[in-house]
Amino acid sequence: MQRHFSTVVRAGPVHHTEVSDSGQLMSDGAFVNIKYYKIADDGKAFSAQQIAQRDAQTNQDWSVGKIFFKEPYDPRFIGDYVFGPPQACTACPTGTVAVTFQSGVKDAQHGSGTMWIEQAT
Repeated sequence: MQRHFSTVVRAGPVHHTEVSDSGQLMSDGAFVNIKYYKIADDGKAFSAQQIAQRDAQTNQDWSVGKIFFKEPYDPRFIGDYVFGPPQACTACPTGTVAVTFQSGVKDAQHGSGTMWIEQAT
């Protein structure tokens, strides 16, 4: 699965953004591996070394069950989310739908956003 995350934190005078692109491999819904391709922290791109460090840390954390974001597509957390109806994504490949999600759980491990799902595979 390809993932694109755009995180924005606003808390009073503090403003932080992080944007990342990664690929995640799962088998029968279980984590196998993740690889980051691009990360930008407050607009500054990570170096290859910083990306390798993030890969190592993230893979270690996922492997031992330290999931920082309870993904809305993970069967263990689907009940924590409300989903909007699938809508055609006109800027995406044919057969791709956009599904919005949001959680009533207000903590660091839940969020809201949009998933783009390529239905053929």
